[in-house]
Amino acid sequence: EMVIRDWSSDVCSSDLPTINFTGTASGKPTLFDVSANNVTIENIHFNVDLAKLRSAVIASAAGIDNIVVKNNTIDAYGTPAGSYGDRNAVSINYGGSTNYRVASGGVDNVIFQGNTVNGTLPGSFFRSGISLDEGGGTFSGNTLQTINHDILVRFGSNGNVTISGNNFNGGGLELSDQNAAAGTFTVSGNTFNGAGAPGTAMLRIKNNYNAVPHLISTNTFSNYEWAVSSENMNNLTLDGNIFNTASATAHAVVFNTKSISSNSNTIVQVALSSTFKNNQFNGTGNAVTFQNHDSDNDSYGSFVMGTAGNENSFASTLSSFIVFDNQTGSSNGSTFPVYPTTGGWPTTMACWDQNLNAEYNKFDVGSGLQLPGAMSFAERTALEGKLFHKPDASCLGFITTFYPVHNLTQNTYYLSIQAAVTAANANDVIECAEYTYNER
Repeated sequence: EMVIRDWSSDVCSSDLPTINFTGTASGKPTLFDVSANNVTIENIHFNVDLAKLRSAVIASAAGIDNIVVKNNTIDAYGTPAGSYGDRNAVSINYGGSTNYRVASGGVDNVIFQGNTVNGTLPGSFFRSGISLDEGGGTFSGNTLQTINHDILVRFGSNGNVTISGNNFNGGGLELSDQNAAAGTFTVSGNTFNGAGAPGTAMLRIKNNYNAVPHLISTNTFSNYEWAVSSENMNNLTLDGNIFNTASATAHAVVFNTKSISSNSNTIVQVALSSTFKNNQFNGTGNAVTFQNHDSDNDSYGSFVMGTAGNENSFASTLSSFIVFDNQTGSSNGSTFPVYPTTGGWPTTMACWDQNLNAEYNKFDVGSGLQLPGAMSFAERTALEGKLFHKPDASCLGFITTFYPVHNLTQNTYYLSIQAAVTAANANDVIECAEYTYNER
């Protein structure tokens, strides 16, 4: 039978009992139906027949604070039936195909810890490991393999969200559309391994209308086709992450003005910004890409790409280090990403025309990792071959990696001779490095 919890309680065991359901479902399509505060579900093996049910746990009521789901194993089996949008191993206040988002004031202090979520080949898998709307809490030490979202957190409104020490083996992680009452979102020490959700990245962060701080640090991304998608985001820091894949067509990190969503052409666009430091790009493919695929109301704050002592590093095996995208016209014609072409999806693409200072990054162009300022002319020429910016397409912004003109008297650096001369005082000494100068 299905279990209904409408009072505060602990449901736990020391020997991992198995809970299954073989009857005819009535009520919510779940093994555990939670509608009270202060419920702990621990050390249980859930077998979820997707032909009859959608979830192991659905928590939905006006008051469902302090929900703890830990050290459980949740397996899916059977031929899936019913709405795909409801097929979430754990659903807490989630407004999917069926609207379970009814908590008054959101959900405080969700703990999702030490769980394993799996499925059965060929097609019996959950859409998500856990989906949470309008909540806050901690998600740690889980091993998850799902189709679209190993963890999905939307519309955060109840304090901090910490996501750490998880193994994301399926659809990855999505954080979107957080509310003003949300605290800091911290994603740290996780392992992302695999392709991620179909057609998109392993980590998707989008639509930061309320400038909620997002810190993405010390995560490892492996075997990806696309690792991180930052969509319509600001107040974002990526620090100390490691990227490694063997795909020649892979993209590690993509910053985009466009939200990859079905309401893309009506969303409110934010001023994009991010701080990007101490990240390591290994393997193959493309490291960092900047795209303006929603150009109607695009705006920009600051992008910090490495600082002195906090440089990003780029391996020689990469196809490209930093790329400014120059696709234009309808997003229906985009070669990467490939977007749906109907409804609210299409937007207008334009060249990425913002400039970027990348001098505090270490690039390997055949002689080991070096700052551009320490490179020879030949090495800087090789570096230029792994950047795509204004010299390659006139509509693009410029990536500065080296300031070749040095006012020795004032100890200031310039990109052009004319700029140095204009700023100089009488009798200043100006030194010009070996470089190709495009003076005008």
